[in-house]
Amino acid sequence: DSSRIMELENALAAERDARMAAEAAADVIREAQRAAESRTDSVVARQALEARADSLATRRMAEAQQAEALRLEEAAEAERARRESLRVEIESLVGILEGLQDVRETPRGLEITFGGGIFPTGGTSLEGLSRTRVLRIGRVLAEQENAGLTVEGHTDATGSVETNRLISEQRAEAIRDVLLDAGLSAAAIDVRGRGESEPIATNDTPAGRALNRRVVVVVRY
Repeated sequence: DSSRIMELENALAAERDARMAAEAAADVIREAQRAAESRTDSVVARQALEARADSLATRRMAEAQQAEALRLEEAAEAERARRESLRVEIESLVGILEGLQDVRETPRGLEITFGGGIFPTGGTSLEGLSRTRVLRIGRVLAEQENAGLTVEGHTDATGSVETNRLISEQRAEAIRDVLLDAGLSAAAIDVRGRGESEPIATNDTPAGRALNRRVVVVVRY
């Protein structure tokens, strides 16, 4: 009997040990599951934070781009208004300042055309009223910020090609010198002598030749 009791006790102890081992294993499994869930939650939370950060960065970038586009549009509008104001101001002098022949907006910029009559016949220097008229235009142009100028001299087809080129260049230089006296920077002004190469009218009539004798000031923005 005593051996039987001992067997039962051993069996109960073994069962108890097995149950405890099973419970311990279950605890380990549950702890592993909680750790896995915790890691999953951490990954999800991190992904959510990253998504919010990306969304915020995207929104801020879009807002910055919109602000920059608005700034550029406002700057462009201000520039258009400035150019239009300049055109209107100088155009208002056509018919008032003798020798100021034409003012027009072109793809190259604002073109201001002085007729060849502002120079003495065959001459290349500006004197008296002619100089005063160009000086008045120059003072208006000197108020324009960041504007470059190209001064182009033109002649009719009377005389040799080389002579006409020299005369056109010297007349353009004469206009440039007056613009410098008006306050414009030498670095902002290009001078070109076109001679007879770019007529705007026929050279077969006195009226056409008169139109071809000109100096054009191009205001580049």
